[in-house]
Amino acid sequence: MNLRFLLCLAAASTLGAQEQQAPLVTRTIPLRYLQAVDAARLISPYVRSPQGGVYEATAVRAVTVTETASTIARIDSIIRENDRSPAVLTFRFQLITGDDTPGVDSSIESLATTLRGLFRYKGYHLIGEGSASAGETANFSLTIAGGQDRFALNGEVDALQVGNNGAVRIRVWLANAPNGTYQGKPIESEHLLSTGVTIPLGQTVVLGSAAPGGSNKALILAVRPDVAIPPRR
Repeated sequence: MNLRFLLCLAAASTLGAQEQQAPLVTRTIPLRYLQAVDAARLISPYVRSPQGGVYEATAVRAVTVTETASTIARIDSIIRENDRSPAVLTFRFQLITGDDTPGVDSSIESLATTLRGLFRYKGYHLIGEGSASAGETANFSLTIAGGQDRFALNGEVDALQVGNNGAVRIRVWLANAPNGTYQGKPIESEHLLSTGVTIPLGQTVVLGSAAPGGSNKALILAVRPDVAIPPRR
């Protein structure tokens, strides 16, 4: 065993001993928006010292952490990054029919190229539209009416990324509203369309289509998500 190897081994042992001997400190970190239980789950993977721990405060909005000073500094940074008010989103939905009547309604002209690229119908016409608001990881619902027909749309926000290249992942279900009708007849299917998709903020995208029968070959659902109230730190 050569001298260089022994010196490296000794240095590594000394470093490991110094890391093991780093004193633990305890700090209570106040929270503004995060629930204590959520903050504890967020930072628990970073607490690895044998005597370290995370403790949730029940009477106040805070978590108490026992760890090395360097680890607590990292944990504090993680909490500050995530302890913000949730954003509020608005969703504008458009329910479109694909049929054999040539032409595209002016209200959906911006989607004409997309629709023709996805489908092969002669015309595309707007049945109805509606808007809904929801916070992060929240549910939303609205009714879309077109003439005498009514459709229920339910959804939930799965995840949100704001800032540059912002996007939201949602799941939606288009179904019959109570006593809902389509082309003057009760809607038989409980779910006409069900899908989950990630959508860039500020862009209108086609979520999917359903084939309900009748003169309309397809029902097509499009949505545009926007941030109505940005998150505050």
